[in-house]
Amino acid sequence: MKKREFITILVITLIVAVVWVVSDLVHTKSSAQGLPDVKNYTEPIDPNFDQQTLDKINSLSTPAPAPSGVPVATTKPSPSPSPSPSTNSRSTPRPSSSPTSSNPASAQATISGTLSL
Repeated sequence: MKKREFITILVITLIVAVVWVVSDLVHTKSSAQGLPDVKNYTEPIDPNFDQQTLDKINSLSTPAPAPSGVPVATTKPSPSPSPSPSTNSRSTPRPSSSPTSSNPASAQATISGTLSL
């Protein structure tokens, strides 16, 4: 690499680093200004709540009961099938003494472990 190419790469890298740092500082400064009315948000809350307002809020958030005579849909979870271990020893596949067989049914029986006829 020639000295001139090295200096060109070094100058470009320096410019990129300076632009990166300046943009990071500008971003940090713009996001660190905070809320304009911080003192209003940090005042202590009055511990004496208005009970009438709380009652109104509770009455609005309570769901209305279903009208009588209208069926309400309820869902019940259905039992999911669970695999049960088999006690049949023939269900376990066994290796064949010969790698190939002329009878396709015999070959299938060797692969699956059982022969269904």
